[in-house]
Amino acid sequence: AAFDKRRIVHMDLPMGVHLDILRWANYVDFRLRMPRQDGQDGGCGNFNGDASDDTTEAIFSRDGARVQDDDFLFSRRTDVRVGETQKKLLDICPE
Repeated sequence: AAFDKRRIVHMDLPMGVHLDILRWANYVDFRLRMPRQDGQDGGCGNFNGDASDDTTEAIFSRDGARVQDDDFLFSRRTDVRVGETQKKLLDICPE
């Protein structure tokens, strides 16, 4: 299937950050590429070369499990609904 190039947005941001956003009718996908930044931490870990401190529990203990209200990009929260396909994927994917 051909991909509609109008659905993708490429951004080259400061500090070597590159963001590709793929827009769909009911969701967006994105790819974030960037070099390591001092103090970097988040859902993918802290990039210190030690995978043992990149578990979900370790990340939550450093950053918390939720985005703080002052850090929201959008004006309100929304409920996320998980469909049957996503439920099947969650069942087969390791944590």
